Amino acid sequence: MAEKIKVERVSPDQWTNLNTLFGFITGTAFQIQNHSGSVMLQESDTVPAADAEGDTLTGIDRNYAVADIVAGSDDIWAKPVGNYSCKLSAKEV
Repeated sequence: MAEKIKVERVSPDQWTNLNTLFGFITGTAFQIQNHSGSVMLQESDTVPAADAEGDTLTGIDRNYAVADIVAGSDDIWAKPVGNYSCKLSAKEV
């Protein structure tokens, strides 16, 4: 049976813990798909300290971008670049 895809919006006001948002236990392998502009992702066991830290996942030059989170990872945090929220989907893999 295919895993259910969950879709959520992430606010640019603060870092969002994607494990918590999507209901994945820390260390679970999952895939994130960005359906909007750019969002920074960071793996960390605590909230990232700086706004400009992280790897950018961007859908600017295409309709979407995908990041695979490997099993055993710490929590994954997301923060949109700029002042706009972003729409992300995720599924366990």
